[in-house]
Amino acid sequence: MWSVPRRLAASAALVVCVAAGLAALPTPAAATSPAATTRAAVTSVANLAAASCYIVCDDTDPNTARYENSDGALVRCNGYRTVYVVSNTELRYSTSCRMAWARGNGYSPIKIESFNADGTFRTSRERTSCPVGPPACPSQIYTVALNDAGLTARACVYSPSEGWRCTARY
Repeated sequence: MWSVPRRLAASAALVVCVAAGLAALPTPAAATSPAATTRAAVTSVANLAAASCYIVCDDTDPNTARYENSDGALVRCNGYRTVYVVSNTELRYSTSCRMAWARGNGYSPIKIESFNADGTFRTSRERTSCPVGPPACPSQIYTVALNDAGLTARACVYSPSEGWRCTARY
């Protein structure tokens, strides 16, 4: 039998998970039983939270990303640095928000790829090149940022003659 504090902690964790991932829950018509619905909800929400969010979530704009500090204030992510470069495309990383993204020159498509701790592919986001190039377009383009806490990422650039070329993982 669970003790009261453990039962309360489990209930609180489920409420947080449900609030964070309500869209991931199955619809009542799709559920076969209340137990199956609960298992599906906990599993899919737990996977969603573990993989896509840490300090920031997947698909965050790295130029506007913010996090809540220990005082409860929203602070702009910082500690940006270029980790690796391949053909004028950078793998960028924020140490304060533990997120990674790709930044390129605008002439070629770029993407950011994310990998789980065990090395298996997790997700990727691509950004197409500017069709006319600078000066009509920005001199640099970037992908959205992906959570990189406990994960690895690499930046890639596309060349018609070479296909996708990627940085090492970081």
